[in-house]
Amino acid sequence: MRTTSVEALFKATPKIPTYKQVVLDYLEMRGNWGATDQEMEVALEISGNTIRPTRMSLLKAGMITDSGETRLNRNGNRCIVWVINKPIQKELF
Repeated sequence: MRTTSVEALFKATPKIPTYKQVVLDYLEMRGNWGATDQEMEVALEISGNTIRPTRMSLLKAGMITDSGETRLNRNGNRCIVWVINKPIQKELF
């Protein structure tokens, strides 16, 4: 690993939980409407190079999920809409 990569990692490390929390809070606020990566990038003013790995980490942790919906981005491409992964409530019958 290059020295510059190591330096960048150490600079970013303290912010990682903050980015995760910001993305989770935003998706929670959006409810079932959710957000695409690009929508998060624009609304949160966070680079796509930060949004995508943050979203991937949240997805792998099971905290967010693909809503099954897509929306068009600025380039007219269909993009996945991400939502908070709500646990399934079991009925007590």
